[in-house]
Amino acid sequence: MITFYPTVARDEVSRYCNTPRILLVASSFAAAEVRKYGRVRRALPVPNLSESVVERGADCGGFVATFKWGDYPYMPDQYVNWLRSWSPLEPEEA
Repeated sequence: MITFYPTVARDEVSRYCNTPRILLVASSFAAAEVRKYGRVRRALPVPNLSESVVERGADCGGFVATFKWGDYPYMPDQYVNWLRSWSPLEPEEA
């Protein structure tokens, strides 16, 4: 069975707060810093998710990073720390 995870950008999180499953895109959480400084200086912003979002997926934002910015404006450790901050499910947990 295929499960659909709506892709949710940073500015859309509050609209989807009662959705049971979402897919967050790292590049949307990096965008404000990238527009201002050309890169993410410290950490990607932590999403504020409600407890009703029980299935959480992540997208590294590679499409936007490659085509819009030319490269990732955040380091792998920044991305991993972002993931740890909101705990998306491991594939075997879903």
